[in-house]
Amino acid sequence: MSDLENNDNVIELSFGSSQPKAAEIPAPSEQTIYDVFCHFIEMGMVNLTLDSRVKGVAVPPHLQEQPYLNLNWSKKFFLPDFVYDEHGVRGSLSFNGVNSFCDIPWQAVWMMRSMVSQEVLPIPEQAPAEIRDRFMEDIAKARIIDRTSAKPVDLSVDDSEVGEALISGEGAAVIAFPGSNPGN
Repeated sequence: MSDLENNDNVIELSFGSSQPKAAEIPAPSEQTIYDVFCHFIEMGMVNLTLDSRVKGVAVPPHLQEQPYLNLNWSKKFFLPDFVYDEHGVRGSLSFNGVNSFCDIPWQAVWMMRSMVSQEVLPIPEQAPAEIRDRFMEDIAKARIIDRTSAKPVDLSVDDSEVGEALISGEGAAVIAFPGSNPGN
């Protein structure tokens, strides 16, 4: 048995099917989502994709009831009330020149992207049902990044050559969509 097979921090995923199912990528905890946000925000701008219909979300009225809402966050915005913690991210963002306080709990976020490295944290279990199938198709086209080694898991090869794909971390796979270059 190899060291990887005995490692409790390794999750084995089967890529035998053409499209992964949500259950194949375990849901990251709120703590993991927060940790990835902390990593991304230190690099620069972070884009959160969320369902504004989730309880606890506060956004301007014209953005409420949207299953697919993108909000950008950055320390360089110099928001006086910008706060992020294990519960979510909060601050006053500008919409058409008007500041509006936003409160985004992590359970509303279904994808997070570093706009610097283009790394992505998918959270398919939190994606709205009407979006989940398309979201999973996009994940199937992506490259999965081992968060421990920062090396991509090659999904472009034939299934017979893939063998076992291993993703480290507490169930969170950071992925890179085609055309992105995470970690340079």
